[in-house]
Amino acid sequence: MAWYRKAADQGLAKAQAEMGLLTKDKTQSKAWYHKAAMQGYDFQASKLGVVRQVQGVLMRSIYPSDTLLLEEAYFWFCIAIAQGDEDSVLDLEKAAKELTAEKIAKAKKECNAWKVPPVKESLQ
Repeated sequence: MAWYRKAADQGLAKAQAEMGLLTKDKTQSKAWYHKAAMQGYDFQASKLGVVRQVQGVLMRSIYPSDTLLLEEAYFWFCIAIAQGDEDSVLDLEKAAKELTAEKIAKAKKECNAWKVPPVKESLQ
């Protein structure tokens, strides 16, 4: 795990994704997934969307009007689909059922504006 950590700290997207899997602390795991997803690493956006969706459903059970996490889930599923992850379509549709048309339009706009930086595949 030390080598993954060293590579992840240096910005290697694949190592960041692996750290997300290997880290037992959920907050740290989510942070590693986020770093990999922000670099456009395949399927990390989908994983982050699932995390946000679960959190959002739980939050809505306590605060029915709070949809922020579901909006984030929609955004990440949109990014995952743009990266070619067709499996995220159903998750996107599920998240959309919990959002207003206005919030969906906002998330789509953010998704379309997001530019994926080149993925850092190796250490240089």
